[in-house]
Amino acid sequence: MTATSGLLHTSDRTVGVKVDMDEAVRILTPSDVPLQQLLGTDTTNEIKVEWMEEELLPQSVTLSAKSGAGPWVCTTASTAELRVGDILAIRNGTNSALQWYVSAIDANGTDFTATGHAGNSTTMGATDVLEIIGQRLSEGADPLDMRSVERTAKYNYTQVVQEKVQATRTARHRGARGGMYGEGDPYDKELEKKFKELAIRFERQLVHGQRSQSGNYRTMGGLFYFITTNSSSGVQANARTLVNTAIRNAYDNGGSGKYALVVSPTVKSILSDLDSTQRRVVSSGGSQTREMGYVVDKFESDFGEVDIIPNRHFPRTRGLCLQVEDTTIVNFDPYIHEMLAKTGDADQGQIVGEKSLKVKNEKASGLFTITDA
Repeated sequence: MTATSGLLHTSDRTVGVKVDMDEAVRILTPSDVPLQQLLGTDTTNEIKVEWMEEELLPQSVTLSAKSGAGPWVCTTASTAELRVGDILAIRNGTNSALQWYVSAIDANGTDFTATGHAGNSTTMGATDVLEIIGQRLSEGADPLDMRSVERTAKYNYTQVVQEKVQATRTARHRGARGGMYGEGDPYDKELEKKFKELAIRFERQLVHGQRSQSGNYRTMGGLFYFITTNSSSGVQANARTLVNTAIRNAYDNGGSGKYALVVSPTVKSILSDLDSTQRRVVSSGGSQTREMGYVVDKFESDFGEVDIIPNRHFPRTRGLCLQVEDTTIVNFDPYIHEMLAKTGDADQGQIVGEKSLKVKNEKASGLFTITDA
């Protein structure tokens, strides 16, 4: 025992001092998982989930070169979709009188001869996209050879998600008897947190995942792994055009128009600022209380109204025009909790699940990048 003399201060006391501890534990966690709330779910019994896709026969060719003075020899990636007699016109052309018909197809599989149709003698551009708008057939002609497109099989892997939960017997009893601030049973508290952590991790996998398999290790591909076709990029000043382009490309490739615009928080702010001069003013309780601001929850595109959904797990510069009906989370096993064998003076368990993602008809979705976001 140590004796003290003089004035006694509260800071001198170290034994028996009561602690003013707030029982409410504040936890800051980015626990929102918008994609898991947005997308539908399916089930599977296989570790490899597959789906088939089929498209209509391509109805256009993109030129890479042309020569001649009429008829013209045109070069494209493949002439498989063309037949002699097909009538061609420039996609998005301004003069509907500029038409040609296929008068010959070279055996090399890349060249065809285009002759002016209906008196047209004007050439096309060397890199124009020519659409098939009809056929130049004689009356009573036999049908030409059939053209077809083979269906394709696409797939993804299921990915195991797992977390261990553990607490000693002493800690559990102490918590259950009120011996810990802000919590009861510490095992249950950690269990709740681990479920949230796994949900956040899976949300990131839905965005960034890369499909891979090596031995018993499997990882699933995410949205940016599958959606690659309709891509555009540009600066903030052209943000409206970028979004419209992504939606239009998806629509042109057969999208239904039932989209969600999933974007990073940074891109959300950029889209909100597009019409910042159109502000909403709300007055409540007279002139003393006023609220001012602008709220943008939807994007009015040329092809319909689209909901804007911010996702904090997206890359800062990226956004997706997502056809929701063709994007599905697949459960081999949903998240389950199970106790593990007791091997010492502690209780231990695990949360485990196995999930995947299907992205059908990726051409019906679009993506964009705002490079200076």
